[in-house]
Amino acid sequence: MSQEPADLPAWSLPAGAGERISIGVDWPERVTRDWALGGATGKGVRVCILDSGIETGHPRVGAVDGAVAFRRGKDDEIELEEDTEGDLCGHGTACAGIVRQLAPECGLHSARVLGAGFKGSGPVLLEGLRWAVDQGFEVINMSLSTTKRQFAELLHELADTAYFRRTVLVASAHNMPVESYPWRFSSVISVGSHEEPDPLTFFYNPSPPVEFFARCRRRDRVARRRHDPLDRKQLRHAAHERHLCPDHVEAPRADALPAEERALPDREQRGRRTMSDLRAAVAAGALGSEESYRELLQSIVEVARAIFGARASSVFLFEEESDELVFEAVAGEGAEELIGKRFPSSTGIAGWVLVTRQPLVVEELDKDPRFSRETAESTGFVPKGLMAVPLLHEDRALGVLEVLDRPQQAAFSLAEMELLGLFASEAAIALDLLQKARAARAVLEQEGGDAGALARFAARLDEADEEKREAALQLLDALGKLLRER
Repeated sequence: MSQEPADLPAWSLPAGAGERISIGVDWPERVTRDWALGGATGKGVRVCILDSGIETGHPRVGAVDGAVAFRRGKDDEIELEEDTEGDLCGHGTACAGIVRQLAPECGLHSARVLGAGFKGSGPVLLEGLRWAVDQGFEVINMSLSTTKRQFAELLHELADTAYFRRTVLVASAHNMPVESYPWRFSSVISVGSHEEPDPLTFFYNPSPPVEFFARCRRRDRVARRRHDPLDRKQLRHAAHERHLCPDHVEAPRADALPAEERALPDREQRGRRTMSDLRAAVAAGALGSEESYRELLQSIVEVARAIFGARASSVFLFEEESDELVFEAVAGEGAEELIGKRFPSSTGIAGWVLVTRQPLVVEELDKDPRFSRETAESTGFVPKGLMAVPLLHEDRALGVLEVLDRPQQAAFSLAEMELLGLFASEAAIALDLLQKARAARAVLEQEGGDAGALARFAARLDEADEEKREAALQLLDALGKLLRER
């Protein structure tokens, strides 16, 4: 048995040992699809679809060898369980259909990390990917990404672990020009889309970050609509009114992974909610003010529509917990039906403006690839052009203001954008106040807990007559002094 030379540096290759790392295949003069895929069936290869689940027994997918689901349990612990529901929105089935078409004899496995409406969270994604890497699958497909930097380091570590374990991790690039993960990592094979007519034409890009391109097109939908009793409801579920499943020969583009739910404040932060803050909120009529702020938003969209002569104007609120955009105020087309309707925050022009925080004017929407016609059709109004501006407040993107179908008698001017920016500033302030009013209401309605008790006390104090209120405030002042002396 030969021994390695003792003086070789670590990770070195001894003389004459080149065969150890040879591929064992003669390379052709030109790499073609027939050479790479000819006769290959995927037999013996296990592929894990890390997505929204797979519809078992679908005619374009066939048998699924295993299916698990990850979800948040008690105390925010991530729980692993057998997946008995299958695909909740059709996306994972679409990915599986593509894989089955190219590798009909491969073993398909499903790891569900997305729920209905493409909703999920960073910790669930991380746990699902960690599990898939530990299982030693030959291929892991992720047609999703996250823009949250706090998950980037752990995703990078998992991607590198997969690489060194000889697992091919494939991830799609984001739909929007934003920084997202894990597709940008060098240990991940990144995929974008092209629009050539042949669905089996693939391109390699010698200038990454996107390395490969595959056909993106829509034909027959791959997965059947699920008969969900919550279909078209608006309780924390996206109010989609269309079939969301892409075609089996479509390269699924990346869906932005929804933001992780904001953590509850710790004890120290809860302690900072002083009596004066709660009393001020109650005294200002926090419960009643919510309606006032909504009326202010409604006034803003109505005036904006009138000044620009547009067919419609709307304000979207970005709801962080569900990662959705919600219609908060609408003037013109759809004014009575759209309030409360929601869709994923990465959708269409509004999603692009929210993520990039850049205003946008589009005169011909049907020629803009960012425009989501299907989403517009679900609202009952398909505009021809629009102006959109992000609603920013204290470095936070609160939502989007849109003005739709303004008269195109003259070219759009910088003065109009400045005017729209003034409306956006007012709308951002109103949205911020609306969110604070709702937060105050949540505190007042909270059962139990220090903050809830103080809020209820403040409410009763505010309702008391002047004499009792003055006595109570003197008592609280004395108590505050006593606590400060300790």
